[in-house]
Amino acid sequence: MTGHKKSIIIGFLFGLILLGIWASFFDFSQLWVNVKNLRLHYLGLSLLSYLAAYFIRSVRWNRLLKPLRSFTLKQTYLWSLVGNFINYLIPIRAGEAVRAILIKKSTSTPISLVLPSIFIDKFFDTIGIFVILIMIPILDIELVPTMQWLVYILLAIFIIGVLVLIGAIIAEKKLIAILKRIFFFIPDKYQNKAYSIIEMFVEGTALFKNHHRIFGEVVILTLVGIVLDGLYFYLMFKAFGFSSINIALIFFGYTLLNLSYILPQPPGQIGSNELLMTLIFVSGLGMNYADAGSLMAVAHLLTGFVVTGLGVLALSMIGVKMLDLINRSKNE
Repeated sequence: MTGHKKSIIIGFLFGLILLGIWASFFDFSQLWVNVKNLRLHYLGLSLLSYLAAYFIRSVRWNRLLKPLRSFTLKQTYLWSLVGNFINYLIPIRAGEAVRAILIKKSTSTPISLVLPSIFIDKFFDTIGIFVILIMIPILDIELVPTMQWLVYILLAIFIIGVLVLIGAIIAEKKLIAILKRIFFFIPDKYQNKAYSIIEMFVEGTALFKNHHRIFGEVVILTLVGIVLDGLYFYLMFKAFGFSSINIALIFFGYTLLNLSYILPQPPGQIGSNELLMTLIFVSGLGMNYADAGSLMAVAHLLTGFVVTGLGVLALSMIGVKMLDLINRSKNE
């Protein structure tokens, strides 16, 4: 059995365990009551906001790729959709490698040149941690211990990303030397290739050194994406008619929930979505368990259909078979 298959099976089983724990406390009769009262126009607007957030992130990546090569928005949007779909299925963030492979397959651009833009793209998603930290004192939120640990982990990821970006800009050679020391354990026969990739990676990460305008554009696009994400979840609350939590807390809760997707998830985010929703909105923000569970169950199902449907459509438009793409990602 291959490593990918093992990780998928283990992740899926782990997700089922999480889902079982969540379901053991959930009143499914209340789910049906809440679904019957759904306001479909708000549900439709919610999904439009969700799709818009996806598109904005593909525009951001398009801007990050600009110094390397000019790609159309259609290309980066399709590649992003496939990458998100693969991330949704495989719990080891394989979608990031898949995006680089798609560019290589479509344009013959080396993977090592593309990966820095993907790293920076994912790093900018962590800007949401600033939104979280700013909102905590403003909203006077008292985080439960598990939420505190989630914030600490995300903050650590953000700080590491900042250090790598700053290091690449002001001390490129030193950063390369440090990274080579960190990866000293790489076998001798792979070292030359690995070190050349590290050098290309750092050089590519320093793109803001000569492209200051792109930095401002990327920050603005990131903030727009965060707002659209929050709007998506706020409209989902409106669709259910839930009004016990105000809009600021909804934005706070979903921004934290969305940031958690940076971490590895079970395939299809089975169980993890429901458990994190409970942790953040029930334990942290005092929402009713049945209402939070109903909202997350519907949101998870609908977004799962959207991610899968758009991912399969994008694969079809690009002309790539999913299994071939996953197998290729193992060999790159």
